[in-house]
Amino acid sequence: MKMTITRKIALGFGLGIVALVLLSALAFIGSGKILTRATEVSQARQIDYMLSQAETDHLLWDAKVRQALIDPEAKEAGVQVDPHKCNLGRWYYGDGRIEAERLAPYLANRLGDLEDPHAVLHESVLRINDLLSVGDKAGAQEFYFR
Repeated sequence: MKMTITRKIALGFGLGIVALVLLSALAFIGSGKILTRATEVSQARQIDYMLSQAETDHLLWDAKVRQALIDPEAKEAGVQVDPHKCNLGRWYYGDGRIEAERLAPYLANRLGDLEDPHAVLHESVLRINDLLSVGDKAGAQEFYFR
């Protein structure tokens, strides 16, 4: 069976349209995957930012403790002693950690390992404050540096 010129032209246009539809579908699916990955990267960067900010906050917290240890007039360190109330604690014990572990399950163990040292860090100031309140600066410094 011979194809007429009209059928050949129609078949050519039809194949072109089918190819265009397939390429469009592939581009749409690919752009969806790119958008999903971009969202994941953005969320990971938010987690990284939050943890970096928490580290900075704790360095400033530590600087205040050190200042109290060298200030002859200081009777307390004047820092947050409740590990649930600092920026990291509000994130860690709130929805932020849950969301971070959902987005990056590999962080769960490392974040779990953070709880005890973080609590000990904050609670150590109770002892430092006790020593500072009775004027035992040397004892507070010794406790801090061990």
